[in-house]
Amino acid sequence: MRTAAVLRLALDELSAQAWEDVAEFGDRPVGKGQGLVLGSLPRVTWSQGAQWRRQMARCFDDLAADLAPGARSVTPGCTGEEMALHLGIARARSLTLNRPALVDRAVAELPEGRDDYDWNWCSSAAFCSRTTTC
Repeated sequence: MRTAAVLRLALDELSAQAWEDVAEFGDRPVGKGQGLVLGSLPRVTWSQGAQWRRQMARCFDDLAADLAPGARSVTPGCTGEEMALHLGIARARSLTLNRPALVDRAVAELPEGRDDYDWNWCSSAAFCSRTTTC
C-alpha cells in the first residue's frame, strides 16, 4: 500500500508538471531536458503539438486515479500510459531516496510492508504482466 501511495504521489507531481509544460510550450517543439516533463520523453515526441501533450498529461492523471487510496494496482492502457508509468516509477524511486519527509507524510497512516518501495519489482510487474500490484 505504501508503494502504491508513493507511486500515486509521483504520478500526481508528473501530471502537474506535464500540464505546466503544455501551458508553457503549447505547439512549440521542445528539446532534451526542456520543460519539466516533455524534454524527458523520447525524442520522437518533442515536436508533438499541444493536443498530444494534453493527452500525455492525462495519462499521468489516469494512472494516478487508478491508484486512489486503497488501490494496489495500476494497469497501463496505452503506450502513453506505459511511458507515464516508467516515468512515475522513476520519480517514485527518487522521492523515496531524496525526499523522505514528503514520503513519510504521504504514507503515515498506512501499514508497513516488507516489500515497501521495491521499485525494481514494481517495474518488472508493470511491464511483464501489464498490471502492477504495488
